[in-house]
Amino acid sequence: MAQITVKYDPTFEIEKIEEPFYATSLEESPEDKPGEVQQTKITGILTPLIKVNRIVILWDKVTRFELSSTKFLPELSFTFKDDLGFTKSLDQPGNDNLVLLQILPPFDNAYKKINLRFFITNVVIKGEIVSISAKYNIPNLYQDKIETFGKITTYSLLDTIATNCELGFASNLEGTEDERYIYMRNSNYVNLIQNEIRKSGNAECVLDSWIDFRNYIILCDMFERYNAYESEIKIWTAPTVIPDTNNDEQPIKAKEEDAILSNAIGVRNTQLYITDYHVNNNSGKSIKQGTDKVIQSYYMNKSEASSTLIQDGDIKKDTFVKTVYMGEVFGDYDYFTNEVCRTAFLQKINSNTIEVSLKTPLLGLERGGKVNIQWYEANAIANVIKNENDIETNIPTDANELKGDDEMTLNKQVSGQYMIIGTIIRFYGFDRGWKYTLILSRPANQVNTYLKDDE
Repeated sequence: MAQITVKYDPTFEIEKIEEPFYATSLEESPEDKPGEVQQTKITGILTPLIKVNRIVILWDKVTRFELSSTKFLPELSFTFKDDLGFTKSLDQPGNDNLVLLQILPPFDNAYKKINLRFFITNVVIKGEIVSISAKYNIPNLYQDKIETFGKITTYSLLDTIATNCELGFASNLEGTEDERYIYMRNSNYVNLIQNEIRKSGNAECVLDSWIDFRNYIILCDMFERYNAYESEIKIWTAPTVIPDTNNDEQPIKAKEEDAILSNAIGVRNTQLYITDYHVNNNSGKSIKQGTDKVIQSYYMNKSEASSTLIQDGDIKKDTFVKTVYMGEVFGDYDYFTNEVCRTAFLQKINSNTIEVSLKTPLLGLERGGKVNIQWYEANAIANVIKNENDIETNIPTDANELKGDDEMTLNKQVSGQYMIIGTIIRFYGFDRGWKYTLILSRPANQVNTYLKDDE
């Protein structure tokens, strides 16, 4: 069960945001610079740190913020109050108007900060309220050119592109066996990766790729990660009540514990507490072309994909035949069948997902990773709240102790281990704070198997 590991780090350097602003009192200021405080000591942890061109958006002006990783590239949108009117100088969206973003972990010894670069794609100004949408931007990603890669695998292709763009590269693979001729004609790396990843892998190696929040190109064998069951998952957490960040004598200390997210009362003051829960059910997928239709299915019990062509060529009735392909195949590599298998498998993953939300960005839970969910019935939670004396005696106060409780009803249909297939970081202003949403999915054969080793 290979986890996604870093092959090499990004070498492209993104400009650091170090912008001081005047403090409200001298007590809040550093001794060497009276009247000033580094904004990175306040924002980035409690609020996102955003810089548009050369202007830093003050932390109390941001009213809405969303950073998502659900597609190939990270997507950013935010709204703020522009008292100074500097956004009127944004003549038009494009590469000349950049957005720098930082989100900092509350501790330095576990996770890297999020440090991303975007270019503005849309600006909406209504009085002093400005809404901006931005697209991930690293040089060389969008440069149209002609380039031939020869006969190459998907793994080697993404490795090459990551090196050319000075991005990092991470994968749960050491290589792939899908060698074919790849040629880029008047296109860019973003389009090339998305086109080639669709016909990569094989029936037992379903590949997906994305650029994560830390500037790594990820190549993931989704088949392996989705079906894997990890017996132990650890994560570093911090207190949800952040102490004085200007006090270097009292640094925030990280705590390593089991990655078990729960709505249990005992963890409601930790980063592991689930504030929202939502179920998404999507129907199956079919592809139509003219009067023909292809129905794609994935059989979890057999771990195999199937595609059926409903061909409207028979006068009396439709003819049901297996997938037929009369195109060119490069040696042993059949990219048509691989694309069908991949589409069917990913459709299965996305057909039944859940979304859980946390109070703060837990940067150790990333797309492609695994996490455990322990969900208690609402009536059980209510009964515990009614009796305050039971909270300390019957509810675990530490995530490492969450192994079920006789006084509460554990929903074993929902509880269990999931794969993270998407993440969304939201911020709703300083008063309402953060919301970190994880989009989760798991195999049907792992439902109702939570804590199976303990039962």
